[in-house]
Amino acid sequence: AMKDANAQIPYPEAGQVFDYKLDDGGASIFDDDEEEIKDRKICWEMWTKEMPELNITPESKFQDIIVPTMDTIRSEYLIEMLLVNKKQLMCIGPTGTGKSLTIANKLSLGMSEEYISNFLMFSARTSANQTQDIIDSKLDKRRKGVFGPPLGKEFVFFIDDFNMPALEIYGAQPPIELIRQWLDHKGWYDRKVIGSFKNLVDINFLIALGPPGGGRNPLTSRIVRHFNILTFCNLQDESKERIFNTILQNHLSSMPGGGHNLSLGVTKATIKVY
Repeated sequence: AMKDANAQIPYPEAGQVFDYKLDDGGASIFDDDEEEIKDRKICWEMWTKEMPELNITPESKFQDIIVPTMDTIRSEYLIEMLLVNKKQLMCIGPTGTGKSLTIANKLSLGMSEEYISNFLMFSARTSANQTQDIIDSKLDKRRKGVFGPPLGKEFVFFIDDFNMPALEIYGAQPPIELIRQWLDHKGWYDRKVIGSFKNLVDINFLIALGPPGGGRNPLTSRIVRHFNILTFCNLQDESKERIFNTILQNHLSSMPGGGHNLSLGVTKATIKVY
């Protein structure tokens, strides 16, 4: 369609539309130093163009190795864009798609110093009081009735397994209703001082959850409407190959006889058999 319309920047024919992002030529960069962007042109570029090189050290633990793929790069880009613009984010996907790992890696290493991350995990026994006490304990008093992080900072609360809390007698999930109260009214009531409302400022919520079933409950529209939704799909074969081949090749590189040359074939065969 773009070719038929004689678009000045036609979309690449190779791959899918999800494989590319638009490089605006530096138009969105507000910097006094324009030397780096004056020669840039507006174009479509692949997400993998700026994929960082992975350096796996011998002392690295297997569970701590994060191999960047097109899926993780896209997800981290959207996570940062939404958080910087102070939007709430809901990440949905089945088990094994890397939701928690991608989010934790982005919050821990990929955000500016302005953002301070706090990690929570819901379970079937999580209560609203526990949730309120944990969040309140992280905040400082700004002035009467107003609480928040240190000045110049913003807290991002990452809540994993968000839809795990058990239903109460009327079908609600109290911890989730507490979060919804902040989303609706930007605060909640102090349980120790009856009638005192606590305004919570400079905080944001990023949540992750799996599909209903296996102890997870469906969320109500009253809570979902507050969030931008980012879906994590099952890994494509290309991503699986890159992840496991990178780790296996690094492991075999220390062996004599060129064993690392076999890693790609072993990886492809394993994925096919699996």
